[in-house]
Amino acid sequence: MNSINEWSIFFYCSVIIFSTITLGYVSKISDKKRRYIAYIILTIITSLVAGFRDTTGTDSAMYKYMFITNDYHLNINGQIGRAVSVEKGYIFINSLARKIMPYSMFLFCISFVTIYLLILCIDRYRNDINVYIAALVLYTTIYLTSFNIMRQGLAISIGLFGFFEYLNDKKITALVFIIVAILIHTSAIILLLIFGVKKICNSKNSKIYMSVVLLISVVLVRERNLLGYIVEFVTRSDYYAGYFIRDAATGSNLYKYFLRISPVLCIALLYLFNFKENNNFKIIIFMMILGYILAGIGSETDTQVGRIGLYFQTLDIYATGYMSNTDLRIGKLIVDRKIIGLIIGLYFVIWFIYSIIINNNGQLIPYIPFQSWR
Repeated sequence: MNSINEWSIFFYCSVIIFSTITLGYVSKISDKKRRYIAYIILTIITSLVAGFRDTTGTDSAMYKYMFITNDYHLNINGQIGRAVSVEKGYIFINSLARKIMPYSMFLFCISFVTIYLLILCIDRYRNDINVYIAALVLYTTIYLTSFNIMRQGLAISIGLFGFFEYLNDKKITALVFIIVAILIHTSAIILLLIFGVKKICNSKNSKIYMSVVLLISVVLVRERNLLGYIVEFVTRSDYYAGYFIRDAATGSNLYKYFLRISPVLCIALLYLFNFKENNNFKIIIFMMILGYILAGIGSETDTQVGRIGLYFQTLDIYATGYMSNTDLRIGKLIVDRKIIGLIIGLYFVIWFIYSIIINNNGQLIPYIPFQSWR
């Protein structure tokens, strides 16, 4: 391992440790004004890291090309960078930003909005969750992932902010945020599923309904051809169906994927089916599990459709924070929250080491500081 890679690993680890500890500490500040100022300062620091990267991340060259040239056909050096269209919402943001700011400032702003909105959602439940665990999940997952899938990362953040507005019965506001997310990344359309989810989770027979939904989602993910036919029937297009049906070498499969996520998935299922009352975290955990299952599509199909589960999977920031702050009660058996928090924390630390440091998923290593376009 060369020195620049070692420096990059040390740099990422330092940012994660600093951000996790700081966010956990700041969340305990009782004065709202001081707390929000601290959130802003912390987000500025982490966004500077994202803003002053150059081609760090597999998609970074694509976004840099679009910003510099305002060309959305993605013809980079005579080659197509991505065989997908760019949504009108992102084109508007990119076209406006390139007129008023340099590229590094644009990256900074995108990262700031992405992370700050997620922190605001954490703040809503700061008294109900272990913020240190929530912060660890935030900075080892979507924060680093957004270096790569910047457009979808922004859509996830905006869409989830709308999701939490929906949980607070602000349905119109929620719909507006979700529409904005869809305009930035079309896959955010899956967030429309949240309208009606309260009826499933808060109904008298909620456990039965949730079980049926999760079972159907597992079957559809497992039987991708069936899912592809449904998509083709709804969209009248075999192009979108192909995203679900086609096979590609991913180096994994659905069974390995479920084995990998089993520590968090099993704990979440135990909490979900042992809720004694209806609250927002019942919905959050249910939707997170659904997101984990849907994300399994990407274990066997090397297409963007594998990212569709990310919108709900990212709710693990809040679900794991809640589980790490609440004893697990299974009949007379009580599992202490500290044990749950330790298991979850170790899981995400190990996954960060394996996926980012060892496998270099998303090509985040080495961290390449910003330099002029050549």
